[in-house]
Amino acid sequence: CTKLAYLSDICDHFNRVNAIDKIHSLKKELGVWKRQGNFAMFIKTNECNLKYSITSLIVDNLTDLKDKLHHYFLNINTKDYNWIRNPFISIPKNVKFIEEEEFIDIKNDRSLLVMYNNAHLSSFYINVSKICPTVAKEALKIFLQFSTTYICEISFFAMLLIKSYKRGSFKMLDDELRGSLTQIPTNVKRICLSKQSQISY
Repeated sequence: CTKLAYLSDICDHFNRVNAIDKIHSLKKELGVWKRQGNFAMFIKTNECNLKYSITSLIVDNLTDLKDKLHHYFLNINTKDYNWIRNPFISIPKNVKFIEEEEFIDIKNDRSLLVMYNNAHLSSFYINVSKICPTVAKEALKIFLQFSTTYICEISFFAMLLIKSYKRGSFKMLDDELRGSLTQIPTNVKRICLSKQSQISY
């Protein structure tokens, strides 16, 4: 019971990690949890009766997790990427001439500032790509590295539904998954107009 509760709690913490700042935070938290032996942040684990043998297993696991996080996510100087969070504050160092011009354009465009304040960061850069393609492309490259596992989980779930609905047929899986996962609303009228209706004889 306790091991399963701990597994559920630690997976919950990892599911919240979707940005480099949260990874740095989790690495430090793992060290604190291990050092203090305090598992108050593991709600389900605390509901179970914690024995010493389980506590030592949790501490060992936290040590391994911290080492693995350090191995996979080396210390990255996040200050180099502050411009992505707010391109209106400062122009990053060591940029190409075109990028510097685009940063100046962004920084002095009040309509972009309004858009920045009212839109999600990734949406902002998608819109900026029409005006300043080089800066937007660099920002979106960074965003793609930290996409959440949500799409992966939804894809797997959709694949299971398609498999059970189609009774195991995966011949058209790519097309069916694309239709299941898209965020673009279907234009039924346009689809119907593009198809020839069946004429009875």
